[in-house]
Amino acid sequence: MNAWLIYDREGAERNQDYIEYHYEVGARYDVAFQLVYAEGFSSEIEMEAAEASQERKNESVFNRYPFPDFAIVRTINPRINRLLEDNNIPTFNSNKVSSITNHKYQCIDYISKHTTVPTIPTTLLTKKEYGTFDEVIHYITNHTGDVIKPVSGHGGAGVMRIPESGLSEEEIIKLLSQGDVISQPFIDGPGEDVRVYVIGDRIIAAVRRHATDGDFRANASLGGSISRYTLSEKETDYVNQIIRCFDFGMVGIDFIIDKNSHFIFNEIEDVVGARMLYKTHPEIDILDNYICYISTHI
Repeated sequence: MNAWLIYDREGAERNQDYIEYHYEVGARYDVAFQLVYAEGFSSEIEMEAAEASQERKNESVFNRYPFPDFAIVRTINPRINRLLEDNNIPTFNSNKVSSITNHKYQCIDYISKHTTVPTIPTTLLTKKEYGTFDEVIHYITNHTGDVIKPVSGHGGAGVMRIPESGLSEEEIIKLLSQGDVISQPFIDGPGEDVRVYVIGDRIIAAVRRHATDGDFRANASLGGSISRYTLSEKETDYVNQIIRCFDFGMVGIDFIIDKNSHFIFNEIEDVVGARMLYKTHPEIDILDNYICYISTHI
């Protein structure tokens, strides 16, 4: 089989070793990967809104490479997943998974409506959805201590707590000008969360992340420490409820641990990194598991 491995150029530079490992593991399953840059899809995305010239159509990424049997999308851009599926190319993860999981509010709303998994009360703060800037300012002024997150943020980027002094109008305008955000009450706990790695409908392993002193964010990319974690029966049920809502390829499902050691759903990582898993579970080759799964489901 032939497959596209899609990265944006910056991501490809950071993950060159992992890309090379895709080639190696793919060969075990007779899968030949072709690295395709996400930037090459920009003309297709633009063409959705207006009729393109024949010259633009000839530049299409779909004309530059033979059609693959499937594509693994390792960049966050759900429009690419949809374009691939519109061209009958099986996509991992699917457009549904990518679209829902890469919008924090939509993802929490979806989980709360389709499962009994505990979620954090979440308010979407946008000029369009919540109202005027005055109303957003009033909300933030009355919710000091809440956690603010960009709806499309990852790796803890842009996450902050509203200080007791609140935020100025200028700070709020700057915040919303960068995109929609959500507001959530701060969850008091040990500063830990758990990421559960899932392939298809199977739980692969779980990793506990511990925040550094003085930071409530447990992301390993921000300096947090990591360790192996064994799910309880109830926690396993939570994960399986979420699995039944989607047709996953490979994802990471994240839960916050509260002060009573209970799981609360946080988010789903569509383009999930594997470094933590390889460090804590060296006996598991998750990429081999993933490509094996895909090769038996095409």
